[in-house]
Amino acid sequence: MFYRPKHMKKKYNLPFDKFHAVMNFIIEETVWYITWWFELIGKFFQKLYQFGEWILESTAKLIDLNDRFWDWFEDQFK
Repeated sequence: MFYRPKHMKKKYNLPFDKFHAVMNFIIEETVWYITWWFELIGKFFQKLYQFGEWILESTAKLIDLNDRFWDWFEDQFK
C-alpha cells in the first residue's frame, strides 16, 4: 500500500532555496513592469502637456500675426 518504486519521485519536491529564488524573480519582474508602465504613462502625459504648451504658443503667435495683419491693413487703407 505504501510502496513507491524508486523511479517515481514526489510530484512537488521543490527545495526552499529554489522556491525562494522563483518567488523573488516573480516579485522583481512584477515591480519592474509596474515601474516601467508608470514611467511610460508619465512620459506620455509629459508629452501631452508639452503638446498643449506648443498649441498655446502657436495659437498666440497666430493671433499676434492676425492682429498685425489687420493693423497693417487698416493703416494702408485709411
